[in-house]
Amino acid sequence: MFRAGPVPPPAALAALSPDGPIEHEPPLIALGDRGPALHRALAGVTLGAFDERIVTWLASWDSPTVVTLASLIHRARATERTPARAAARSA
Repeated sequence: MFRAGPVPPPAALAALSPDGPIEHEPPLIALGDRGPALHRALAGVTLGAFDERIVTWLASWDSPTVVTLASLIHRARATERTPARAAARSA
C-alpha cells in the first residue's frame, strides 16, 4: 500500500484554482508535473499498487485532461469537507 502524501504544486498548477469550474482549456503543464498534480489531488488517500499504476497511466494523458481531472478531484474532496455536507451525512 502507498499513501499519496502532500506534493508541492508545480509552478504551472499554482495559478490554477481548483475551487471552481474550469471554463476554458487549462494551461499546459510538463509531462513530469502531471503525476505530482494527480498525487497532490489525492494527498492523504491510501493507494494500492494498482491504484499507483492507474495514476501513472493517467499522468501520461494530455495536459488539459490531467489538470482538469486533478481539479475535479480537488473540488469533489472540498465539497465533502464543507460543514453543510458533513451535517447532511450525519443526519
